[in-house]
Amino acid sequence: MSEENILHGRDKVNPYQTYLSEDYRINADNLIVRNIKAKPRRPAIIRFLEKMQVSEYLFYGDSLCWEWRGTKSPTTGYGQFKSDGRRGAKLSSPHRFAYEYFIGPIPDGYEVDHLCQVRHCCNPLHLEAVTVQENRKRRDALKTHCKYGHELSGDNLLNSKSGIRKCRLCNRERVKKFHQRNPGKDAEYRRKTNAIC
Repeated sequence: MSEENILHGRDKVNPYQTYLSEDYRINADNLIVRNIKAKPRRPAIIRFLEKMQVSEYLFYGDSLCWEWRGTKSPTTGYGQFKSDGRRGAKLSSPHRFAYEYFIGPIPDGYEVDHLCQVRHCCNPLHLEAVTVQENRKRRDALKTHCKYGHELSGDNLLNSKSGIRKCRLCNRERVKKFHQRNPGKDAEYRRKTNAIC
């Protein structure tokens, strides 16, 4: 067998190894070891589509959601996907991959928003690139209750300067606790407001 066939396209011969055949070599420690052949990488789109399932009951508009059946984050519920498939590669999300593959690159400073509100959906028809602020506003607009169960409507709804909807009861409690922990800050605040008035 020729040395070129044994080396599988390597440029240089390693002087510390002796190649016995296509499958085995003697390494620098005089041990017979098996040659490891790199597995050909499967294209990212094939690996992506293998982990997709068209939903039978989740939909947005006229189209069904594509549910991600691969790994999901236990805390957020978003899918996880390595587009280049290597170990140690940076994790991305399958909905970002779907947007970039089917629609185009995501502009700088933009996020991919799920119009269907299903975090593990990857249907490109359900995805839209929006600014971070717009994504937060859309998510915030869907909230009907705060995390402590107070309804976000009527007198209990507090709109901040940035447009975020907050619970007035929770905000009062938060401010009250802050002033209990920091009594000097309360006096300093009152002094400043009285000086302005």
